[in-house]
Amino acid sequence: MNALPPLLPKPRGYRVMQALFVVLALGLLVWPVAAFVAIFVFDAPIRGPLDEMVRYAMAFSVWGYPGFWGAGWALFRTAAKRGRSGMALAWPLVLPLAPVLILTTAFAFGG
Repeated sequence: MNALPPLLPKPRGYRVMQALFVVLALGLLVWPVAAFVAIFVFDAPIRGPLDEMVRYAMAFSVWGYPGFWGAGWALFRTAAKRGRSGMALAWPLVLPLAPVLILTTAFAFGG
């Protein structure tokens, strides 16, 4: 007798989302260096309130990236185990992409 439950088929889009999380996990390899370098964002003189806000957003985005990635991965795995597909499977990807989008926006506006 087999006590294990039968394996459910992987939901639609599972492999693509898993591949995207793996690509985003590559950022975790350089994160210790990036976290150290983020300290130096505060060395230059502050030019105004927007400049100060952009600096804090950049620093906290870098420092929080592993937490965002981990929370997104956990939500993705939970959604996949429940057999969700489509956008329900893609929404957890927003968490690790949030710091990347914040950094992109900060650099685009002269941060």
